[in-house]
Amino acid sequence: MKVWITKYALTKGVYEANVEVSKTSDGVVIHRVTGCFPLFFHGEGKDWHRTEDSALARAEKMRSAKLTLLRKQLAAIEALTFGGEEMTDATAFTDYKAKKAQAGRGKAAEKAVQTYLERKQESLGIAFDWERVPDARAAGGRFKPVTGDYRAFYGGKSANIEVKEVDTTDRLPKKNFSRDQIARCYRRWRAGVVTVVLIHHTKSDQWVVAPISDFFEQDVPSWLTSGYPSFLSAEKALDFALQDLF
Repeated sequence: MKVWITKYALTKGVYEANVEVSKTSDGVVIHRVTGCFPLFFHGEGKDWHRTEDSALARAEKMRSAKLTLLRKQLAAIEALTFGGEEMTDATAFTDYKAKKAQAGRGKAAEKAVQTYLERKQESLGIAFDWERVPDARAAGGRFKPVTGDYRAFYGGKSANIEVKEVDTTDRLPKKNFSRDQIARCYRRWRAGVVTVVLIHHTKSDQWVVAPISDFFEQDVPSWLTSGYPSFLSAEKALDFALQDLF
């Protein structure tokens, strides 16, 4: 079925695509591209349209809303004033809490992945094994950086799992995934290891599975993740991502 896609209207424009209708989710169409993960578009009249006129109207509405938001942000920045505000006990405590929250970011997502792997080990028994990869950064650089956060082994195959948790709805900032990390994961993928990039967006509580090749090929300030398969739990996301392992 031919449709018009507006999900990325503000970055890629409106474009045509041949899609198939999802058999399990109402209002969802799937665009399959050879060599890539399938792209899921949710909601007729929102992400996709049956007519070009409908798509162009939606794109114009998106542009208008974005411009309104940018004007508000610009006005807020222009209204800023800077002075020598004294650090009080209250502001110091607020700063401490913010730094503590930043340091703990990612722990909840990693715990969800660990729980998933523990349950897999219970159900599959001795045929399955996994390990938590030591964090070189947390160890103060005392040992060489390694690939991924978790490794899993089953049936003579292995998987490498890189876990990211970000306070956004549909983007992974470059600062959260360095070129060195990407290169290590990419080399592991080219060597035949099942390589998973699992992103937990805390604002939307969505778990996104993305291919490592896209990060390797696109050196950008941040990556848009809304075009990748997303799930309501780490369990569902990992079941999808690790199909080639099991």
